[in-house]
Amino acid sequence: MASGKITCITGFEPRVIANGTDLNDLTHEGTYVCASATDAASLVNCPYSATAFTMIVLQKNSVLQTCGQLMIGGGSLYFRDSSSSGFTKWKRLQGTELT
Repeated sequence: MASGKITCITGFEPRVIANGTDLNDLTHEGTYVCASATDAASLVNCPYSATAFTMIVLQKNSVLQTCGQLMIGGGSLYFRDSSSSGFTKWKRLQGTELT
């Protein structure tokens, strides 16, 4: 972060999710950023639209026939999986605060 750039888990600079994007179309491995609640509210197949968020697409096999998506927003983690028949429904991981 010394350079002022966001560094992401997959080693690529994050891609900005454009207004109105269908998240089902984001299947290329990498980190994606939704910059505002206004943009989030315009997205299709998005489980969270209250604020900006980060989404990570993970490759599950060498030919990228399937992928997983993780979304971090509003203090929660959302996730789903894909197969040849499409994406599963989003699930929210609810945790207990550690002390």
